[in-house]
Amino acid sequence: MKSLITIALGGLLLAQSQGAHAVSHVTIQYANPVAPTYVYRCDDAACATQMQTSYVTVVPAQQGLPSIAPLSFFRTGGVETTYAFFQQNPTTQQWFSCRLAIKADGTLNASATTCSGAGVIQRSSTAAVSVISLGANFATHPTAAPLPAPKARVLTAARQLTFRNDTRYRALCINGADQFNDMRTGRCTGTGDRIVRKGRPRVIDVPERGINSGAWFVTGFQTSQGHWFNTGRDAGGNIYSIVMEPTFYPTDNPPTGSGATRYTASDHSVGVTNIDSSLVDGYNFGLSIRPSKPTICSHVNARGITRYTLYGPQRDMTGLLSERSRTAGHTLKSVCPEELLVNKTGAFKGCYSNCTHAKKHGAADADLVCCAGAYSQKSECISQGLDHNALPYVESLHANSVNTYTWAYDDTNGDFACDPNGSFTFAITD
Repeated sequence: MKSLITIALGGLLLAQSQGAHAVSHVTIQYANPVAPTYVYRCDDAACATQMQTSYVTVVPAQQGLPSIAPLSFFRTGGVETTYAFFQQNPTTQQWFSCRLAIKADGTLNASATTCSGAGVIQRSSTAAVSVISLGANFATHPTAAPLPAPKARVLTAARQLTFRNDTRYRALCINGADQFNDMRTGRCTGTGDRIVRKGRPRVIDVPERGINSGAWFVTGFQTSQGHWFNTGRDAGGNIYSIVMEPTFYPTDNPPTGSGATRYTASDHSVGVTNIDSSLVDGYNFGLSIRPSKPTICSHVNARGITRYTLYGPQRDMTGLLSERSRTAGHTLKSVCPEELLVNKTGAFKGCYSNCTHAKKHGAADADLVCCAGAYSQKSECISQGLDHNALPYVESLHANSVNTYTWAYDDTNGDFACDPNGSFTFAITD
């Protein structure tokens, strides 16, 4: 799970589309910073006039993951673009700045760039994305305070989550982990309830105070005859639902409205949006997550390499099942090891994860399988001779899904850090 925490900031990386053709999207990643960074886009090469486009603080890593640096995301429109970066010394209050000039093909215009240490360090084969680094002390030129006055939160678009019912069922009930309904009442209820009808997507406006570690489960479905049925949790209380997990950082300062949470001053920044889908409990439906418009997201693969990819509304960031798996004739039932099926015969109801199955049956090694108790730390859980990635459940889902995580420390396979301006669609399938 993600949490709304901000920490300090420093050096800088730039990820941009690869190749000699015009580049339309740019991502800037900051690492090891000492103060917040205010980013302005220049209206001309000399930066005579500027407009603030981003404010960045560090977003902390999740437990067990490599450090996740903060990001800024821009659309250049495929023309040469100059950015000005400002940092303020927290002790002396002195401002420092530098400029970064990016050519239409995504390479640096060295003669117009004053940020120190610029150089290409990595190229990605996915979605034509590469990375350029700048030195840790990239803004070293004393300057006056930027104009217009810097703001500690900058968004250029309203943020939304869309839940779409792409199943055979008339409606789905989406709720929190503590709100699994008794569908015998014929109602989808709860403070977090989302009834998603087929052909009628449910759009949720992200509030200014953000969404902190959102987690939604599919808890019920309605047949064409109008009957509701429970799903995602068995009679013993064991949850096996797929989980949709977004985190949107707050943008209000201070929060307003009834019941609003007050954040400390350090929380009033725009951090990246984290998106993932979890199969750690199991799954009862398939899921596809896509951005609602072209959006750059970073993703750390199984080898620990961060990729910056431009995703569009037609490309899955994460999905179960993958298009390749469905084309090969696989189903949600066929990719689940038989011993983990919620019901061994008849129509598919769901698939327990290794962890949920071990807890359900009171297995002696349940804590080890779940990375819980004495094995809650990653180093303790993976050093006991159990290769989680070799378990049939994990192997099958890695082979038949796109970027989902399947056990406690498989997060790197399924977590995305995305443009804070992004909106996303969760399409539920069967």
